[in-house]
Amino acid sequence: MPKDEVTGAWLSDAKTDLVLALGAVVILLTAGAFLSKEVGRRASAESALSASEERLRLALRAGRMVAWERDAEGFVTRSENAPEVLGLGSGPFSEFLEHVQPQDRDKVSPAAAASADASEYRFTRDDGTELWLATRSTVRENAGERVVGITFDITDRKLAEEQAWRAAHSDVLTGLANRAFFQTELAKALRQAGENGGTVGLLLLPRGGGHRTCRP
Repeated sequence: MPKDEVTGAWLSDAKTDLVLALGAVVILLTAGAFLSKEVGRRASAESALSASEERLRLALRAGRMVAWERDAEGFVTRSENAPEVLGLGSGPFSEFLEHVQPQDRDKVSPAAAASADASEYRFTRDDGTELWLATRSTVRENAGERVVGITFDITDRKLAEEQAWRAAHSDVLTGLANRAFFQTELAKALRQAGENGGTVGLLLLPRGGGHRTCRP
């Protein structure tokens, strides 16, 4: 084969290889740009998720609230601030129930989870601290008997309500029931007696001793 033809064939092959190489470079650069963008997008999403989780943790801690989920076997997974609020971490529901005062346990039973209303009940920590708690929960759809909810400490609110009630119904100096409380209770007793066909007795105790009974 003539030298010119050999040189032409070699140049043609070299040109073809160069085109293929350049095409491969373009593909690699495009793939690299896509991967870089994808990595950046995922990193941004993970950063946003992390920030959202941190805000949730701060909100739970500030509001003295505990988020939780109870599975079908009765195991309760609680948020990381649960020991701070309840003195309990994740564990069986029966362990939590033991700390609820007996007269309030029906308010936190599994059957009460379907209620849309918040249940309020008294709770005693292992260290003896008595709390008032409120719980809202709901059954997860298509998840068997899984229940998710949030429990929050309402002790301060309950104490404020009790103080307000005492201020309105007791004497500031003696701490005894005042006239307003007496009239309210008397009216209630008279109303109940009228509804039930009963009577009401009123016992008057003067300071000097002795007593006198009045019947309406």
